[in-house]
Amino acid sequence: MASLILLVVIGTSIWVAIDASNLGAPRDRNLGVAGSSPIAWLLACLLFWIVFFPLYLAKRGKIRAAGQDYRSGGTQASSGPVQGEKVCPRCAENIKAAATVCRYCGTEQEAAAPEKPAEPLGRIFSDESRQSPSEPRR
Repeated sequence: MASLILLVVIGTSIWVAIDASNLGAPRDRNLGVAGSSPIAWLLACLLFWIVFFPLYLAKRGKIRAAGQDYRSGGTQASSGPVQGEKVCPRCAENIKAAATVCRYCGTEQEAAAPEKPAEPLGRIFSDESRQSPSEPRR
């Protein structure tokens, strides 16, 4: 029975290393544990299989996405800013929209224009908005 368990641990650990290598994700600290090399995954699964094999299965989608992004020549930083961010014109890194200095290259940024406050819902859905323009307002 013990040899069967050992065989399963070694077999799945080797599969993890081969699969991580085939997915082709680069080593990247921004990905956290998912950015580990195939050899690191192999050693971690061999030593602490009960923890790292399920962790690999959980992170596999993230590793696959990073590998596809890497193979297509893109990176997370060049994919464009997400909401609440802007791109630094000097180093092309994503920074917060309210930032006045780029945290990567130190370039001073233009101050963000204050956003127009949203109109309250009560005014949008009030009876006044349903009246025709020819009717006088009450």
